[in-house]
Amino acid sequence: MVPQNDLERIAMLLLKEHHTGLDAEEAAELEKWQSVYPEQAQWAKELIAQGKLPEILKRLELADIAIRKKLLAASVPVEHSPAFHVEEQELSSSRLSEENATRKVFSIRTGWFRYAAAIVILLGVGTFFWQQSLPVKTVGSHHNNHLAGRDSSGSGMDKAVLTLADGSEIILDNAENGQLATLGNIRVLKLSSGELKYENSDPASSGSAATGGYNTIATPKAGQFSLVLPDGSKVWLNATSSMTFPTRFDKNQRRVSISGEVYFEIAQDINKPFIVDVNGAASVEVLGTHFNINAYTNEPAIKTTLLEGKVKVSRDKEMQLLSPGEQAIISDHIQLHKVVDMQQIMAWKNGLFNFDDADIQTLMRELERWYDIKVNYQGPLPAIRFKGKMYRNEDLATVLQFLSEYGLKFSVEGKIVTVSN
Repeated sequence: MVPQNDLERIAMLLLKEHHTGLDAEEAAELEKWQSVYPEQAQWAKELIAQGKLPEILKRLELADIAIRKKLLAASVPVEHSPAFHVEEQELSSSRLSEENATRKVFSIRTGWFRYAAAIVILLGVGTFFWQQSLPVKTVGSHHNNHLAGRDSSGSGMDKAVLTLADGSEIILDNAENGQLATLGNIRVLKLSSGELKYENSDPASSGSAATGGYNTIATPKAGQFSLVLPDGSKVWLNATSSMTFPTRFDKNQRRVSISGEVYFEIAQDINKPFIVDVNGAASVEVLGTHFNINAYTNEPAIKTTLLEGKVKVSRDKEMQLLSPGEQAIISDHIQLHKVVDMQQIMAWKNGLFNFDDADIQTLMRELERWYDIKVNYQGPLPAIRFKGKMYRNEDLATVLQFLSEYGLKFSVEGKIVTVSN
């Protein structure tokens, strides 16, 4: 995550770029940050360009006393800030008097620093935009005390359990880097990046899946993991997800089964289609492509989204071909959606929550999986729809504190979170 002082610098550069332009050194500095955080840069610029900062500033000021203090402190301009510097000569060249020009500089700086503080908060935590015309309720101090007592430092991280064909288990997050097992001509390696890799020492060899046996990788709540299969295909598993796969694909096909949410980048092999069995309810067949499958059992439908290539989605006797940018929604039958927000689909893999018109139950189901909590509801809930993004490496207390802006109250006892209105 970007350090606080770096975020403050970036926020000022973003504002200066929009209002007065940057010099070459500043532009290079901002470009370097944008290359690492392109998505955050895009929506921060959109907020500035669309003039949404005043509205967001008001909401943040209502949200929490700590935020109000931060914004109040930011109302005092900091002299000698290169990212913020406005040439007095430019202002003096107008018809303003020297006194008014000086006053104008102070006014601009005051506004910029308050907006910069808002940007820092949004970049560091994320933002949700309330889409309903309902009154914003302030958060009571009793509710804040509930959150303050929660030890919520443990958000998700790389962790999973690998079960080998003989039933033995390897806890991957505790395993040392290097070779973990040898399965015939397949070496199971944990790379320095934390990724698991199945390396075939004899690619020319072939056999049946039964010969090599099946392995299963499973992530718990608050866990995620990635691996490279023997054919070179790459796989990412979200929290509470699993994949069962052969250590050696047979001559005719490459077949795996999954649950939860999994993203695939399939190595191309025109002679061996790659088939994913999903919860025993559907299958996805590809040759070489990039796609995401969301198949959590507590979600209303299975969703397969294609990013690149082509896939065939099947359920019973029903079948749909997907092109890039399309999504198949599988419940009683297959529905095809042709316009899909890929940033929203891939947010989990990129370290973000990204909600688009989500109700509170949908949002909290995702938090349940990521923070290893159980959510209960007390009383009727408001008809709030959420749209926005937030980093997944934030602790639970920070996320709940931010959501409380929308009139929700959270009581936390151990791993039980109770939501009320």
